Amino acid sequence: MQGRNEVARKAVFFHIMKTGGMTFRRILSSIYGESFHVVDNPEIEAVGKSLKSFDCVEFHTLPYNGDFVHMHSELAMKRRWDVMQGADIFTMFRDPVDQVVSQFFYMQQERAHIEPAYKVNGIPFPVTIDQYLDNPIHLNNQLAFLVGKYRLKPGNDVTREDLDTAREMIVKLNIHPGLTERFAASLHIFETITGRRVPGGKIFNQNQNPDRLPLEAISAKTKDRIRALSWFDNELYAFARDIFMKDVAQCGKTRQYTFIDTAKTS
Repeated sequence: MQGRNEVARKAVFFHIMKTGGMTFRRILSSIYGESFHVVDNPEIEAVGKSLKSFDCVEFHTLPYNGDFVHMHSELAMKRRWDVMQGADIFTMFRDPVDQVVSQFFYMQQERAHIEPAYKVNGIPFPVTIDQYLDNPIHLNNQLAFLVGKYRLKPGNDVTREDLDTAREMIVKLNIHPGLTERFAASLHIFETITGRRVPGGKIFNQNQNPDRLPLEAISAKTKDRIRALSWFDNELYAFARDIFMKDVAQCGKTRQYTFIDTAKTS
């Protein structure tokens, strides 16, 4: 697999919450500088302008018109993937149990910023992990994000059809999935495909939550419940992992990176 930056291809990053995306964002910013942009308007025309103006763009979930919005939601809803034609596209997935646990504790940490969105949509804010799991909007959110479904909006349940759509999307757009659990290999795939290099090979871990319980501290019963309720994300993760393993094989030996914990250096 050869790097292709010699033809000045654009890069796109789909940033799923709590998959190591903030660390990946810092990497992209360090590589692309002022030509990196986090999309802040989901309208197709605005997205198109961003892709023309910047070498690398990120789609995340951000406030917009009084609520949170997946910034690629209009592209997904209208299947306007032609807007990204010719770009190298990446995303990160995470083991569903770890992702759910991480997102729950993140929400507790950021409650002041997140709870207003719950109130706008008439949904009680969960303060225990059992309350969190009682509401299906908190499960299968890796799939929901990819297909552009914002779960706090009524009627945005995920379905088997959404899973099929996500698989088709990954194949059609030739999305290169990374895995949070294998971050170095995921980054090596990005470097190999784009021909770009992380400055100094240094990775600064971002957005770590010191208040989060480690996964091993979560009861087996709770983890089993998450796994059972995350069926769609389990399937999507397995599908993405197969593609990831093929990319790993094609990209050769992963280079060495230095990981730096910003919580310890700040």
